[in-house]
Amino acid sequence: MGKIKFGVEIPTFAGGGGAHRDAPLYERIDYKTAKETALLAERTGYDSIWMADHFVLGRYGEIFEIWTLLSALAALTERVELGALVMCNLHRYPSVLAKMAATLDSVSNGRLTLGVGAGWNESELRSYGIAFPPPGERVARMKEGIKIMKAMWRDDKPTFKGKYYEIDNATCLPRPVQPGGPPVIVGAVGPRMLRAVAEVGDGWNLGDDPTIDVYKDKLGVISQACKELKRDPDSVIKTWDGHVIIAKNQQKFEELADSLKKHKATDKIGTTQLIPSNIFEDCIAGSPDTCIEKIKKFAAIGVSHFSLWFLDYPNFDGIRLFAEQVIPAFRQQL
Repeated sequence: MGKIKFGVEIPTFAGGGGAHRDAPLYERIDYKTAKETALLAERTGYDSIWMADHFVLGRYGEIFEIWTLLSALAALTERVELGALVMCNLHRYPSVLAKMAATLDSVSNGRLTLGVGAGWNESELRSYGIAFPPPGERVARMKEGIKIMKAMWRDDKPTFKGKYYEIDNATCLPRPVQPGGPPVIVGAVGPRMLRAVAEVGDGWNLGDDPTIDVYKDKLGVISQACKELKRDPDSVIKTWDGHVIIAKNQQKFEELADSLKKHKATDKIGTTQLIPSNIFEDCIAGSPDTCIEKIKKFAAIGVSHFSLWFLDYPNFDGIRLFAEQVIPAFRQQL
């Protein structure tokens, strides 16, 4: 088993008042809390910090724009990797995103990981005047976009003419610090996107607390696509994104879980409901020992990076406890 990495998802939106299940106790966003979260993650031994890319989300529709906030936090930290999970390909022209990523990787001394997705939130995009193509076109656009970014990070004045995007002798200097550019992690669930991981991605992310069986099934699709493309399936970085509910002992865990069950929250398709009971089964939940055992099962099938939404946020107890009693168990195995 190689190094297992852990990252903190920093909510850039508030989920209180039934607004979003990723941060159900967070009532109103503020920069101070985001800054303190990033500094705490760096100080307590996490490998990375992550943020989502949206324009309208959460309570009152308030959300910090990801690239502006990620850049601000890059200037305040020195060690943690900086992750976008995931950038919607439709939000920014690929050549512009390539330039943004090259700059942030340069000023952060090679700490950027770029998650990319095809886009799913139609109402959000249309409200900002951005077209929302059919699914097949969105996937094709994302693949073209990733090809453009990688060409701009690696080649001198590349030219690319695709069906949807093009560049002509596009200079992208200074280059990213990371050779070939930051890793591109494709957020993928369906078969077209899973194949896209094998075609253009350096890695794959599966979110929403995937179970071990779901993860294995989808990983099998990627592995088969890799074989068809004559790519080593082990070359795909495998990541997991989901929630954490952690407490020192079973009694404290049950108290925290009971308090969370009283909150309504909105899922990603806009349905407001009580936080579903299966979240306590599917996410990383329980005492530190219970959390360790669940993580080991995913690590055994190749997952190497976990990005974590702590459901007691903006309280930092969960982040601290996980750092103190879970992360060391995986550092000792190296």
